[in-house]
Amino acid sequence: MILPACREVYVKVFVASVLAICSAQSYAKTVADVRVDGLLQMSPARAFETIGFQQGQGYDSSRVHEAVNSLFATGYFSDIEVFEEDDVVIFKVVERPTIGRIEIDGNDMISTEDLQRGLRLSGLEEGELYKPETLNQIQQELQRQYYALGRYSAQVKMDVEALPRNRVALNINIEEGVTAKIVHINIVGNKNFSDEELTDKFQSAETGYFNPFSSADEYSKQKIQGDLETLRSFYLDRGYLDYELISNQVSVSADKREVYVVVNINEGLPYSINDVSLSGSLPISEDRIWKHIDQKAGDVFSRKQTTEIMESVSSELGDDGYLFTNVNIIPNKLPGHKVDLTYHITPGPQVYVRRINFSGNSETKDEVLRREMTQFEGTLATHTKIQSSKRAIERLGFFSKVDLKTRPVPGTVDQVDLDVSVEEQPSGSIQASIGYSQSDGTVLGFGVSKRNFMGSGNKLAFNMSRTNQTQDYTLSYDNPYFTVDGVSRGYSLFYQVSDHDDDDVEDYDLDRIGASVNFGYP
Repeated sequence: MILPACREVYVKVFVASVLAICSAQSYAKTVADVRVDGLLQMSPARAFETIGFQQGQGYDSSRVHEAVNSLFATGYFSDIEVFEEDDVVIFKVVERPTIGRIEIDGNDMISTEDLQRGLRLSGLEEGELYKPETLNQIQQELQRQYYALGRYSAQVKMDVEALPRNRVALNINIEEGVTAKIVHINIVGNKNFSDEELTDKFQSAETGYFNPFSSADEYSKQKIQGDLETLRSFYLDRGYLDYELISNQVSVSADKREVYVVVNINEGLPYSINDVSLSGSLPISEDRIWKHIDQKAGDVFSRKQTTEIMESVSSELGDDGYLFTNVNIIPNKLPGHKVDLTYHITPGPQVYVRRINFSGNSETKDEVLRREMTQFEGTLATHTKIQSSKRAIERLGFFSKVDLKTRPVPGTVDQVDLDVSVEEQPSGSIQASIGYSQSDGTVLGFGVSKRNFMGSGNKLAFNMSRTNQTQDYTLSYDNPYFTVDGVSRGYSLFYQVSDHDDDDVEDYDLDRIGASVNFGYP
């Protein structure tokens, strides 16, 4: 007698399982042996461990029910049948197929790598078990990603193709459609400012005349979120501390090509400053703090101005070694739309630079970067010197990106390591020119230079020019750090040939060769 134990029908056949599995004895029967048929992916040892039956052990319908549920819980099986044959309990299983291939077609806006990364996070990857119930969720997630980019007409189709050896191929076909255009942006609740004033700094814009170089009228959820933050900043920078975004709705036309954006706000009223004070532990004189605070009683509050003051105060303390200073603003709203502002300062300990580390300079030598540093190891870390060091490295022109970070040294409270990360860019150039002069005829020019010769930071250049009567050759080499103080030294060799045999005024040949040395002081 066979007992279908598939999860969907198990309840219906529970009585049958009792009759099939249990003998005429009242409730239990002894296991003579256990067999599992149909295993391909799961090892037999794991299957037997999951079932939990032991030879000679008694079992009943509840034990069979638990074993079937445990097998289903592994995620390996799509169907399980249990039956008894000659005192042997047999589990006949049908394993889920594995994903043998995933193909994505039709995607341009979202790269294949990004889509594959998202599929992996959802458990959909080549070699993993195929679970049909997750396909619909993944399809909806891909659809949402395109909706966020304004592609409301995008369609995602997922087809499953059977492959040999219990595998399947997943084919994802994407029709990205077109980006919906913003037809109208309507702000509701603004009484003191017009829609034009509020949307002037928006990244999004209503569709209008054709502009092939602008995508401002293309809807994007990220752009709208950024515009809402811009709107909030607009009001807070003008003292509207009670500003509130009530809601924002996006409506899409029937053909999914047009979008209407409605933003509901509550402006409130502007607040003026009643008093400004300082609090916290100040390791420097208050006068040095107050010189950065240009707010006074009666001024309209501005978040932008307040943020700039906080950054300026933090830099002032940073120049005394308090790099990890926290400056917070505590507003206290008063009746009559006034506000008291308290700048709370937590300086932390003074810190010193233990070590300066460089990374990313595969061609440029460390000494080239280190000599630009005005912040030194073993000295008090100061904000101004760290920033000036960054700017000096950027001015070299050898790097497309310079990133400088302070990293606390583990186990200490007053030491940091300075990590300087750079991305190198080409520092060589080749130039060629051609021209014509009535007196000299055709003029040809060629030059090649390397501003970071062999990673030394020195410049090597060769230039030549030629006309009907002259030839000039120049080789130069410049060392911007001949001394540690930045005194530069340069060498130049030149060779010039002049042939005036065809000159109507005079007839002579002249060869010149020479060299020069020059010094520069920064």
